[in-house]
Amino acid sequence: MQTTPTEHNTTYVGIDGCKSGWFVAILQGEQLRFQLCHTLAEVDARLPRHSIVFIDMPIGFIEPGEAQRQCDRLARQALPGRRGSVFPVPCRKAVYADDYPTACDINAAEIGKRFPIQTWHIVPKIREVHQLLQTQPRCNGDYYESHPELVFAGFAQAPMAELKSTAAGQQARLAVIARQVPHWLPVIEQALNETLKKHAKPDDIIDAFVLLLAASQPKHWQYLPSVADPDSEGLNRQIVYVP
Repeated sequence: MQTTPTEHNTTYVGIDGCKSGWFVAILQGEQLRFQLCHTLAEVDARLPRHSIVFIDMPIGFIEPGEAQRQCDRLARQALPGRRGSVFPVPCRKAVYADDYPTACDINAAEIGKRFPIQTWHIVPKIREVHQLLQTQPRCNGDYYESHPELVFAGFAQAPMAELKSTAAGQQARLAVIARQVPHWLPVIEQALNETLKKHAKPDDIIDAFVLLLAASQPKHWQYLPSVADPDSEGLNRQIVYVP
C-alpha cells in the first residue's frame, strides 16, 4: 500500500537536470522559489528534513534478464507520440563504466542491448541520484522518480503536441501550469528571465516547476506500476505523476 505525505508544513520540490547541474523549484508553505545547484548532494543539503522531491531522473536500475523497467514500459504506453521522451535506463554496471563504448558492451552482456548516446549524456546525473539514495535515511528529501511529459499529459488530459524545446511547446506547457496555479507565473517568469541559458534551458525550468506542481498534490498521485517494483538494491522503480 502506498503512503503519501499529509503534513501541512511539508516542503515540496521539483528537480530537473540542467547544463550547470540541477534546477530546483521549491514550495515551502506559501513561498515559491527556485535555485540552481551544481550537485544533487548540494540540493539535498539545502532542503528541510522530510521534503517531498519529484525528480526527472531514473531511480532504480534495469536488472539482468529484464527487457526494460516496468515503469518505463507503462510510461511509454501512456505517452503516444511522446514515447521517445522516456529514455532507456541502463543496468547498474553500465552506469558506472568509464566510457560509452564500454558501458554499451556491459549493457549488451547484462540485458542484451546497447543504449543511445543521449542516455550516456545523463549517466553522470543517474550516478548522482544513485549515490545520494545510497545514503538514505540520511537524506533530507524523500525522492520519487517522475517524468515531466507524463505530468503534463495528466494535467492537459493528452500528451503535449509541441516539442518542449520549441517556443510554442514552452508556451503550451506554461499555459497548462497557469490553468492550475496562475499565481505561480510571476516566479516562473522570473526564473526564465534571470537564468542564463548556458546554465539551464527554458524547458529545464518549466519541467522542474511542473514536477513541483505534481509533488504538491499527494492526494492525487498515481504510480506506474501501481505495485512497488524494487530493484536488487531495494530502490523503488516507480514513476509518480498526477493523472
